[in-house]
Amino acid sequence: FLGKDYILTDYFFSLKQRDYATTSAKLLKRLSLPPYNLSPDKIWEDIEAAMAKSLLVAADRMAKQEAQSITHDGSVYEVLGFDILLDSNAKPWVCEVNTT
Repeated sequence: FLGKDYILTDYFFSLKQRDYATTSAKLLKRLSLPPYNLSPDKIWEDIEAAMAKSLLVAADRMAKQEAQSITHDGSVYEVLGFDILLDSNAKPWVCEVNTT
């Protein structure tokens, strides 16, 4: 539904490939205009729900991996990167989750 001109990528790739990529803000603005007339807030809500479901599915496995990798008693955190695809109905699909 976005046509060949719109591919949402991560920020760093966008800097190098401006003719093939856009930022999420620009994409959501375009989707709110005709002919799409979609709600950016609704799209973000759906993306957040898809991400939450992915975390619920993987929570036990992630907790076990974290317990094995802790090497000190200090603060520990995990940075997650989600690759999200919007289908022709603007439904988000989690393609991949990357961890640090």
